[in-house]
Amino acid sequence: MPGDALANREKPAAIKQRGEDRLRPLARFVRRPRASIAIAILGFMALVVVTAGWLAPHDPTKANLSLRLEGSSRDYPFGTDWIGRCLLSRVIHGIRLTLLVGLGTVALGGGVGVALGLLAGFYGRILEMIIMRMTDLLLAFPYFLLT
Repeated sequence: MPGDALANREKPAAIKQRGEDRLRPLARFVRRPRASIAIAILGFMALVVVTAGWLAPHDPTKANLSLRLEGSSRDYPFGTDWIGRCLLSRVIHGIRLTLLVGLGTVALGGGVGVALGLLAGFYGRILEMIIMRMTDLLLAFPYFLLT
Protein backbone atom coordinates (compact mmCIF):
# COMPACT_ATOMS: atom_id res chain seq x y z
CA MET A 1 0.00 0.00 0.00
CA PRO A 2 1.20 3.53 -0.66
CA GLY A 3 0.64 4.61 2.99
CA ASP A 4 2.99 1.88 4.26
CA ALA A 5 5.77 3.04 1.98
CA LEU A 6 5.50 6.58 3.36
CA ALA A 7 5.47 5.36 6.96
CA ASN A 8 8.62 3.26 6.53
CA ARG A 9 10.57 5.97 4.75
CA GLU A 10 13.27 7.77 6.77
CA LYS A 11 12.65 11.30 7.94
CA PRO A 12 14.61 14.06 6.24
CA ALA A 13 17.74 15.27 8.03
CA ALA A 14 16.20 18.70 8.71
CA ILE A 15 13.37 17.17 10.74
CA LYS A 16 15.78 14.97 12.72
CA GLN A 17 17.98 18.00 13.43
CA ARG A 18 15.06 20.06 14.74
CA GLY A 19 14.07 17.33 17.21
CA GLU A 20 17.63 16.99 18.46
CA ASP A 21 17.97 20.77 18.83
CA ARG A 22 14.96 20.84 21.15
CA LEU A 23 16.56 18.32 23.50
CA ARG A 24 20.05 19.82 23.49
CA PRO A 25 19.45 22.45 26.26
CA LEU A 26 17.89 19.78 28.49
CA ALA A 27 20.85 17.45 27.94
CA ARG A 28 23.29 20.26 28.75
CA PHE A 29 21.34 21.10 31.90
CA VAL A 30 21.31 17.50 33.15
CA ARG A 31 25.05 17.06 32.50
CA ARG A 32 25.89 19.79 35.00
CA PRO A 33 26.62 18.30 38.43
CA ARG A 34 24.83 21.01 40.41
CA ALA A 35 21.72 20.73 38.27
CA SER A 36 21.68 16.96 38.62
CA ILE A 37 22.03 17.24 42.40
CA ALA A 38 19.22 19.83 42.56
CA ILE A 39 16.93 17.64 40.44
CA ALA A 40 17.73 14.64 42.65
CA ILE A 41 16.96 16.58 45.86
CA LEU A 42 13.67 17.95 44.49
CA GLY A 43 12.72 14.50 43.23
CA PHE A 44 13.47 13.01 46.64
CA MET A 45 11.41 15.70 48.36
CA ALA A 46 8.51 15.10 45.96
CA LEU A 47 8.72 11.37 46.72
CA VAL A 48 8.66 12.11 50.45
CA VAL A 49 5.62 14.38 50.01
CA VAL A 50 3.70 11.67 48.17
CA THR A 51 4.65 8.89 50.59
CA ALA A 52 4.67 10.85 53.88
CA GLY A 53 1.87 8.77 55.35
CA TRP A 54 3.87 5.57 54.86
CA LEU A 55 7.34 6.95 55.65
CA ALA A 56 6.58 8.68 58.94
CA PRO A 57 7.20 6.22 61.77
CA HIS A 58 4.71 7.86 64.16
CA ASP A 59 1.75 10.22 64.17
CA PRO A 60 3.27 13.75 64.01
CA THR A 61 0.52 15.27 66.18
CA LYS A 62 0.28 12.60 68.88
CA ALA A 63 1.80 13.81 72.15
CA ASN A 64 3.20 11.46 74.79
CA LEU A 65 4.50 13.34 77.84
CA SER A 66 6.39 10.30 79.10
CA LEU A 67 8.64 10.55 75.99
CA ARG A 68 9.35 14.28 76.18
CA LEU A 69 12.80 15.49 75.09
CA GLU A 70 14.08 12.01 74.29
CA GLY A 71 17.36 11.83 72.41
CA SER A 72 17.95 9.89 69.21
CA SER A 73 17.04 6.22 69.39
CA ARG A 74 15.95 3.40 67.13
CA ASP A 75 12.26 4.31 67.56
CA TYR A 76 12.81 8.07 67.37
CA PRO A 77 15.80 8.79 65.04
CA PHE A 78 15.53 12.58 65.52
CA GLY A 79 14.30 12.33 69.12
CA THR A 80 11.15 13.94 70.49
CA ASP A 81 10.10 17.48 71.28
CA TRP A 82 8.98 19.03 74.58
CA ILE A 83 5.58 17.28 74.53
CA GLY A 84 6.82 13.93 73.23
CA ARG A 85 6.04 14.18 69.50
CA CYS A 86 8.31 12.37 67.02
CA LEU A 87 10.51 14.97 65.31
CA LEU A 88 11.24 12.80 62.24
CA SER A 89 7.52 12.40 61.58
CA ARG A 90 7.01 16.14 61.99
CA VAL A 91 9.85 16.90 59.55
CA ILE A 92 8.47 14.46 56.96
CA HIS A 93 4.98 15.95 57.18
CA GLY A 94 6.40 19.50 57.31
CA ILE A 95 7.99 19.07 53.88
CA ARG A 96 4.48 19.10 52.38
CA LEU A 97 3.71 22.59 53.64
CA THR A 98 7.18 23.87 52.81
CA LEU A 99 6.96 22.76 49.18
CA LEU A 100 3.41 24.08 48.87
CA VAL A 101 4.42 27.52 50.13
CA GLY A 102 7.54 27.58 47.94
CA LEU A 103 5.72 26.55 44.77
CA GLY A 104 2.87 28.93 45.53
CA THR A 105 5.27 31.82 45.99
CA VAL A 106 7.07 31.08 42.74
CA ALA A 107 3.77 30.72 40.87
CA LEU A 108 2.41 33.98 42.28
CA GLY A 109 5.61 35.91 41.58
CA GLY A 110 5.89 34.44 38.10
CA GLY A 111 2.25 35.21 37.32
CA VAL A 112 2.55 38.82 38.44
CA GLY A 113 5.84 39.22 36.57
CA VAL A 114 4.47 37.77 33.35
CA ALA A 115 1.31 39.89 33.58
CA LEU A 116 3.29 43.10 34.17
CA GLY A 117 5.73 42.18 31.39
CA LEU A 118 2.88 41.57 28.95
CA LEU A 119 1.25 44.88 29.87
CA ALA A 120 4.53 46.75 29.51
CA GLY A 121 5.32 45.07 26.20
CA PHE A 122 1.86 45.54 24.72
CA TYR A 123 1.16 49.13 25.77
CA GLY A 124 4.76 50.35 26.01
CA ARG A 125 5.88 53.95 26.56
CA ILE A 126 4.31 55.45 29.69
CA LEU A 127 3.02 52.22 31.26
CA GLU A 128 6.34 50.50 30.61
CA MET A 129 8.20 53.34 32.32
CA ILE A 130 5.85 53.27 35.32
CA ILE A 131 6.20 49.49 35.74
CA MET A 132 9.98 49.70 35.37
CA ARG A 133 10.29 52.49 37.95
CA MET A 134 8.11 50.53 40.41
CA THR A 135 10.38 47.52 39.91
CA ASP A 136 13.47 49.68 40.40
CA LEU A 137 11.94 51.05 43.60
CA LEU A 138 11.34 47.53 44.95
CA LEU A 139 14.90 46.49 44.08
CA ALA A 140 16.41 49.64 45.60
CA PHE A 141 15.41 48.72 49.16
CA PRO A 142 17.65 46.24 50.94
CA TYR A 143 15.98 42.93 51.65
CA PHE A 144 16.24 43.21 55.43
CA LEU A 145 14.21 46.44 55.47
CA LEU A 146 11.26 44.73 53.77
CA THR A 147 11.09 41.81 56.19
